[in-house]
Amino acid sequence: MDIEDDDLLATLCLLRLLEEIDVSISGVDLRGHLIGAQAVIQASQDQSPSMQASSFRQACLWAAFRQELYIGLKEHRPVRCEAPRNSSRANIRDDWQLALRAVSDCAEVVNCVFGNDKSPETIGHLTNRLTTWQREIPVSFRPLGQVDRLNSPATEFVGVALLAPCHVMAWQYNLVASALLAAHARLPILGPQRRHALQSIDEHIKSDIRKICGIAYCNDYAPAGLVVASMGISIFGDRFEIPSERRQLEGILMRTESEHGWPTKQTLSQLRESWNV
Repeated sequence: MDIEDDDLLATLCLLRLLEEIDVSISGVDLRGHLIGAQAVIQASQDQSPSMQASSFRQACLWAAFRQELYIGLKEHRPVRCEAPRNSSRANIRDDWQLALRAVSDCAEVVNCVFGNDKSPETIGHLTNRLTTWQREIPVSFRPLGQVDRLNSPATEFVGVALLAPCHVMAWQYNLVASALLAAHARLPILGPQRRHALQSIDEHIKSDIRKICGIAYCNDYAPAGLVVASMGISIFGDRFEIPSERRQLEGILMRTESEHGWPTKQTLSQLRESWNV
C-alpha cells in the first residue's frame, strides 16, 4: 500500500462519507475509515514531511480534516489532527484560501472550548480573529441578496444568498465558531449583570444559528451547507423557544436527511425532547 497515493486517500474520504450516511441504517458510527484516513495522513507526513501535496491531495486532506472537525463538534471534544499545511499558493489571498482559514479557525475554537485552555485571553484572541476575518474578507464574500423571514412572518430567520460554495462554507464555519465562543464567554458571578449577560449571550448564539440556517436555505448548490446547519442546530437548537423558529429548525433537519441522506433523526428526536414536544 502506497500511503502517498492520492487515490487511496480520496477513497478513504469517500468511504468515510458513506460510513456517516449509513449511521441511520446501522445505528452506529464505526469510524473505521475516519481512523484509516488519519493514519494514512500521519504516516505520509512522517515519511515525507516536506512533500508538496498536489491540489487533489490538498482537497482530500481538507475533506478528511473537516470530517474530523465534524466529530469534534458532535462529541464536544478537541480535534485530533492538525489542519493541513497550506499549499504553495497559501500566500495568495484567494477566496478558497480564506474559506479554509475559516475552517481552521473553527477547529482552533473547538480545541479551545472543548479542551483545557479556556482562559479569557485565549477566548478573546480567537474572538478577535473571527471578527477580523469578517472585517477583512473581500467583497466576493458579501451577500448577493436576502430573503426576509423565509416565507414565515413569525420567524427572524433571514435567507442569505452567496456567490459560491467556498463562501457558504466559510461563513458557516465562522458563525459556528462565533456561537461556540459566545457560549463559553466569561460571566459575572452574581446579580442582575449575570442575568443580562446570559440573555445577551443567548441572543448572540441564536442570531448566529439563524444566519447559518438562512445561508443553508438559500444556497441549494452547496449541499454541505445543510449539514453544517444541522450540526449547529444539534448543538444550540434547544435555545429556541418561538414555535415558528422551532419548525424552521425541524424543517432543516428533515430536509438534510431527505435530500442528502445525512442522518438527523436522532438530533430531531433529542431536540423535541428538550422542547418538551
